[in-house]
Amino acid sequence: MGCSIVAQTLSALNIQSPEVTSKAAPPGDELNDSVKALSEKLSEALLNIRSKEDLVKQHAKVAEEAVSEELDPGERVGHLDGALKECLRQLRQAREEQEEKIYEAVAKKGCEWESKKSELQNKLVELHAQLQSATDADKTMLAEVRSKLDAAEKENSTLKLKAPFKS
Repeated sequence: MGCSIVAQTLSALNIQSPEVTSKAAPPGDELNDSVKALSEKLSEALLNIRSKEDLVKQHAKVAEEAVSEELDPGERVGHLDGALKECLRQLRQAREEQEEKIYEAVAKKGCEWESKKSELQNKLVELHAQLQSATDADKTMLAEVRSKLDAAEKENSTLKLKAPFKS
């Protein structure tokens, strides 16, 4: 169930944005360190995609210049058009691969978090049971001590009453 929530969250992400942020986490939290590392990788991948998009724009500009200069228009335009199409194909492929890697990493971490959460909840239930058991044992021991104290006080009172008659 937790993994499907992560998948829904992923579909809501804006993969186009090169800026990736993460919330501040308590120090020493291994999962949050992992999220930060994944966020850095995501930022790097998005910057890589952006640079490839810039390369495509540059190729398009060169193609436009070649067409406008009409220097061997058929040959040059054909070559540049082929190069542009190849760059676009590579860009789409790189984007799809990066999105898949991101999806897999986030889904994996989401499942790990759900597992860790379940583990911690089980530990919490166990600790509550131990606390209840210790509390019950303390109450039982306290009742026994009170009973013994009451018996000792009664015996003490009885002995005090008998003491003047023996003297």
